Amino acid sequence: MPIDRLTVRPKVAELVFRLYGRPLHPELFEVHSSRTVKRGGYQAKIDITSTGHVMTWRYAGLTLTEVVTSARPPLPERRRLMSYRLKGERHDNLECRGGVTYDAWNSNSRPHFRAIFTLPTLPSAGSTTA
Repeated sequence: MPIDRLTVRPKVAELVFRLYGRPLHPELFEVHSSRTVKRGGYQAKIDITSTGHVMTWRYAGLTLTEVVTSARPPLPERRRLMSYRLKGERHDNLECRGGVTYDAWNSNSRPHFRAIFTLPTLPSAGSTTA
């Protein structure tokens, strides 16, 4: 007789945030839905998982993978750039090669988590640099 999986999402207090400088193996997560977006040289793949999300973002040879999931089972440590529990107030910033900035923050006063990717400003067509 097959065993049904528990599909209840974990409480916020049980969630962890991780940022990696590489893609993660898809078999680490139970993906329920996935979408890929391609725009202006970047690609973002967003997976909704049984415990949160995995977003893999690629631009000009740079790969960043953001994961929000339960603390168990543990995730790899190789090329992990940020790691903390989602509950609590914090702000973190990462300057990446090529002028890309990753900015993540969470606030106790406003229950949300936000991450921003900032791309370098590209010169417009026909402009020159000194």
